[in-house]
Amino acid sequence: MSGKAGPENISGVHGPAVVEGLGTAFAWLTVFPARGAQVFDTITGRRAMLSMPVVGAVIGVIFAVLSSAAVRLNLPAFFTAAVLVIVGELLTRMMHLDGLADVGDALGSYAEPVKAREILADKYTGALGFGAVLLTLGGLWAGLSALSAVGPLAGLLVGCVPFVARLAALAGCTVAYAPLSATGFGALVIGTVPSLWHRVWVVVGVLVCGGVSAAALAPVLPLSSWVVAMVVVVVVLVVLALVNGLLMHMRRRFGGLNGDCLGAAIEIGGAVCAVLLTVAVYGVAAVATV
Repeated sequence: MSGKAGPENISGVHGPAVVEGLGTAFAWLTVFPARGAQVFDTITGRRAMLSMPVVGAVIGVIFAVLSSAAVRLNLPAFFTAAVLVIVGELLTRMMHLDGLADVGDALGSYAEPVKAREILADKYTGALGFGAVLLTLGGLWAGLSALSAVGPLAGLLVGCVPFVARLAALAGCTVAYAPLSATGFGALVIGTVPSLWHRVWVVVGVLVCGGVSAAALAPVLPLSSWVVAMVVVVVVLVVLALVNGLLMHMRRRFGGLNGDCLGAAIEIGGAVCAVLLTVAVYGVAAVATV
């Protein structure tokens, strides 16, 4: 993503914050024909990144609809998961995979920060980057496949994954991080989101995922909805913590973050979320039936 986005027009008048933020987020991060901002600066970046979880929620709704349709058609869970992975990547122009591949090559090199940044900026993908993409998509597919087989409302669980992935990546846009470069996409978005707004999104995210998951699992688990919701809330918090740890590691290795780092955080966050949700759901089901 870094160096591939981020128009340099910094003059003009900003529109309404919510409208501009949502429009720019969808224009930047998806294939949806949204109208983005006409002026591009850190204000634009902050508004767009604060809207990034909404992008994840919309993709999550699409996942939920497709998963529910697959259940009604009695399609195999592994096939449903493959369709979801493909649709998710097509909706985002596979831009996050590009970032994941670049980060995989750079982190896997174990090079010093200066050399690691050069590898990060290289437009070619090496074996390590390809491996990172393959393993991440494999984990995502496996998790979505297992979740798709949970029950008639499995689509609600599946829909949480893209939302949590983008909520996790939002941490890299907070003031706790700094951009690698003063130009490009990363300079517009990284370090622009106030910590308070990030915490608000985290609270909203865990409440939404907890409630949605309780509704999805209530018909198939002999447990209180509150217990189910708390288990999912813990999973979401663990995912957020793990992705934040990854972002801190990238900051330490590269000396800052760029758009590729955010793309990698989204892809890895989605895979980790799908896998941990699967482990939690099936683990709780096993304990409940003992």
